[in-house]
Amino acid sequence: GNGVEIIDISPMGCRTGFYMSLIGTPDEQRVADAWKAAMEDVLKVQDQNQIPELNVYQCGTYQMHSLQEAQDIARSILERD
Repeated sequence: GNGVEIIDISPMGCRTGFYMSLIGTPDEQRVADAWKAAMEDVLKVQDQNQIPELNVYQCGTYQMHSLQEAQDIARSILERD
């Protein structure tokens, strides 16, 4: 509908970067704020078992995930602001 904006930033399957998909025309600051909010959400996860879809059926590389490394990256991104 009118005024709908969706911002999706998802990791590439090859794990070399991210895809960013936008629906609507969010301004640059809104995209940056969404990215920061996502990184803050990563820091709130307390246990790897809380990560959605982290299982053999929904993620072919589920055993390669590291909550600690993800949180280190999120911290690094947030510290740059």
